[in-house]
Amino acid sequence: DVEDAPTQFHYWNNVSQQLMHLRDEIIHSPAFHAWKHRALLGVHRGIICWPTTAQIKEEKEKEKRGKDELPIDSHREKILEHISSHRVTCIQGETGCGKSTRVPVYVMEDYFER
Repeated sequence: DVEDAPTQFHYWNNVSQQLMHLRDEIIHSPAFHAWKHRALLGVHRGIICWPTTAQIKEEKEKEKRGKDELPIDSHREKILEHISSHRVTCIQGETGCGKSTRVPVYVMEDYFER
């Protein structure tokens, strides 16, 4: 109901204020600080580690390129030559080397380049 909108707004605004006050009480309480201290003591050193600036920069550059280097990338031309000169081509490689993701892209790019 449109007429009830201001009343509802004030009600939910009051609820929001109460929740923020309760949150502040909790995070500033000695019990919460003791619990947080115990929880962090249980985390072994080295488990939580933030990336360095260099690592972040490297990841951004990889994202810009749009694809990471995969082992199959170095065999692109060989694969395309084999596909164009044989009726059947079987590609064998380790899991995650790019067989099912890169080869179809190679074929499509090669098709559009011709």
